[in-house]
Amino acid sequence: SGVRELALRAHAWSWFGDPLPQGHRLLGGRRTLPGYPFHGFAGQHVGAASVEVSTDLGTPLLRLRGAVHSGWSGGADADVLSRWDAEETDGVRSAFSIGVGLFWDILHMDAARGWNGGEWQAILSIDRLWWDHL
Repeated sequence: SGVRELALRAHAWSWFGDPLPQGHRLLGGRRTLPGYPFHGFAGQHVGAASVEVSTDLGTPLLRLRGAVHSGWSGGADADVLSRWDAEETDGVRSAFSIGVGLFWDILHMDAARGWNGGEWQAILSIDRLWWDHL
């Protein structure tokens, strides 16, 4: 039997008062909300969560991966949104992704699709555990 994993990730940011434009958080694209344009959403208050599952396919060289993602942004004013060429999420946005992990899950090849007006994206990445070594 292969190794199975379940990973839950959640991130939340909130600024109170009147932050500078760069104090707003951006959401969209890989690592935050795949299946939507990169940094397509902005807000003074932002939250993102994902549930990822993966399992070996008979060998550690090939791993099946799947995930469900969601995110929300709000509280940005029109000047900030136009500066970042972004919008608020207008409710919770969701996406799913499916792909494979190669070579002991170091190299990831995923396809993601955003619901609620999203798009198909092909994502090639390296596992975060290796980022410090690259």
